[in-house]
Amino acid sequence: MDIKSMIARYREEHGVSRAEMARRVSVPTSTLQDWEISNTRPRIDNFLKLIAVTGTDILSTTAPQASTRHQRKPQSVIDGDAVADVA
Repeated sequence: MDIKSMIARYREEHGVSRAEMARRVSVPTSTLQDWEISNTRPRIDNFLKLIAVTGTDILSTTAPQASTRHQRKPQSVIDGDAVADVA
């Protein structure tokens, strides 16, 4: 099950608003809305909160991919004409 479906199913089954579900997951309403319309994916800590709130089996979900936003980029080392990547 993807995140969008998980949120939609939970909200429908429990009759909760987007704002109430965001409160239960401890995120801003706008963040939950972004997840719900698939603009963004939750960070792993928020994904785990979402799993806990919805009671969804973690093995039946599609986990968010690791964000590349905060990953360290390799540094290039220039040695004459040769370029080597150093992690």
